[in-house]
Amino acid sequence: MTLWWTTLAWADPAAVVDEARSAVRAGQIDEARALIRELVQSPDGRQYGEGWWLLAQLAVQRADLDEALRAADRAFVHAPDDAARTAAEALLVWLNDRFGTLHITSKAEASYLLKEAEPYFETELREWSATAVAAVQQPSPGPRRVGLPAGTWTLDGQSLVVAPGEVTEVSGGGSAWRDLGLGVGASVIGGGPTFAAAHLHVRWDAPVGTFRVGLEAAGGPHLFPTWEGALVATSGRVGATGHALVGDGTRPMRLGLRAGMGRAPGTPLTCREGTCGPDVDVPDLALWATRTDAYLHVDVGFDQTSSRAARTWGVSVVPFAGAALGWVDRQGSATRLDGAGATSWVADAPATFSAEAGLSLTVFFRP
Repeated sequence: MTLWWTTLAWADPAAVVDEARSAVRAGQIDEARALIRELVQSPDGRQYGEGWWLLAQLAVQRADLDEALRAADRAFVHAPDDAARTAAEALLVWLNDRFGTLHITSKAEASYLLKEAEPYFETELREWSATAVAAVQQPSPGPRRVGLPAGTWTLDGQSLVVAPGEVTEVSGGGSAWRDLGLGVGASVIGGGPTFAAAHLHVRWDAPVGTFRVGLEAAGGPHLFPTWEGALVATSGRVGATGHALVGDGTRPMRLGLRAGMGRAPGTPLTCREGTCGPDVDVPDLALWATRTDAYLHVDVGFDQTSSRAARTWGVSVVPFAGAALGWVDRQGSATRLDGAGATSWVADAPATFSAEAGLSLTVFFRP
């Protein structure tokens, strides 16, 4: 269905209302609301009671308490007959007696986990509740006003009471998420070998403006080749993480950055007469040194969430790529090529770059 916005005959409000009702029958609720809003703001539609009445009904369908109250009041004032006035008055009484407003004052763009303490038995209240809950769980800039059936609710685990006809104010702030992931990847150390790595990471993040920022810790085994076979060593990292979601629904794209510090094996050193470093030409001992890394990763994730209405858990496939700048401590731990432990005394070991890439499968949830 096409709504002809610029050619509507505002001199005939009844025709506009019919057009909007046709849009409603076609499932175009939001388009119909926009059309009726334009009508009741026009000189010809300001006092047209049927337009206000339809706007009130559409606001109820979208759980928009503020607009429903205003439109019902105007429908009562401009009702064309007693029956219409009685219907508008009944709607006003119902809205004032059964609903209150939750005002989330935070200006951050955030999503919220909103739950009623007990389910509502009335169909109208149950449908309103489901619509309102779905709306606040979509990321949107604040502050936000949410009309809710009166009763006890929880917002991100915080209990609150919504009283009829009153405004309940909370600071909000959005939900923190927990990530638990398992990934595999490969790294190439400048002037050295390619090695494979697996990691287990744990992350926590919370909304800051339009982004989510937090902390992460990761660690796991590294498997890399030596002249005498494969060698396994462990690594660990801690750092900061941040990402933004692009799109909504159940499959948003996650764009992120991670940076931090850590310890990772993988820098080959050769040693002679107590001096270790990459410039020793004739080694009498070869070490696989553990180095300190400063790393930066770029993530591009594709989330699959539990549902559009309740994004409480999900999984994400996250390809990542990045680089690390590492340096071997002047005295540090190392592994000999035969797998035995050793201590390295490094006289001159310049910083080395490594390129890293891999794939991570992440389970994220909001408790």
